[in-house]
Amino acid sequence: MKKTALAALALFASTACLAATPWQKITHPVAGSAQSIG
Repeated sequence: MKKTALAALALFASTACLAATPWQKITHPVAGSAQSIG
């Protein structure tokens, strides 16, 4: 049971990280900032 919860948490965290990158690039459209963030 704990392994399933841990796997779900890891999947959620990785999805959040993937979703954060395009959002940060949109929020900070400067090329240098996007490259340093991503």
